Amino acid sequence: MAKKNKIWDSYIGEDGNQYMICANNEIGGKTFKGRYWKGKQCFKYAPVSEDAKAIVCPYCSRQLVDPPEIKDRRQSTGRPRGWQFMKEFIDKEGNVFYKGEEQKHLKGKFSSTVITEIVKPTKKQKKEAITIALKNVNSLKKSLNNITTKRERSSIESKIRKLNKIASGRFPRHFNIIQFIAK
Repeated sequence: MAKKNKIWDSYIGEDGNQYMICANNEIGGKTFKGRYWKGKQCFKYAPVSEDAKAIVCPYCSRQLVDPPEIKDRRQSTGRPRGWQFMKEFIDKEGNVFYKGEEQKHLKGKFSSTVITEIVKPTKKQKKEAITIALKNVNSLKKSLNNITTKRERSSIESKIRKLNKIASGRFPRHFNIIQFIAK
């Protein structure tokens, strides 16, 4: 096996990995001015493989490369989220889209689609809905003792099951908390 010409100072650390000093440094009292030299000496060691001859540490390599370009956020088209997944969507200018594809021959023939925004409930409203559901479950269970017919009993039990889901914090998909609290 041929001898390895290691130019740079290296050592084996406590973890068993080999570490080598950065190439932006001195060799035997002489300053190394290679293609990566930026006018400053670097005394940082970095982990390397056994057959490495010289390295440039991560700190120096970061200085060699320009920072990444951060582009501006994508500009909105003025259409709501998920418009391309709607079966039919008409924007403000009258462009008709069917499953996300524009239908140019239908432009301007229909009025724009009305989008109703979903109101997200706050934590306070959720807690309020849970307490109301628990109170309703309690009153329904009390009334369950007095009922004799099987039909009434099964309807009340189904209401109790629905309210128990709400009381545990699992709200149905199209559940309007504001209407529930107002009742």
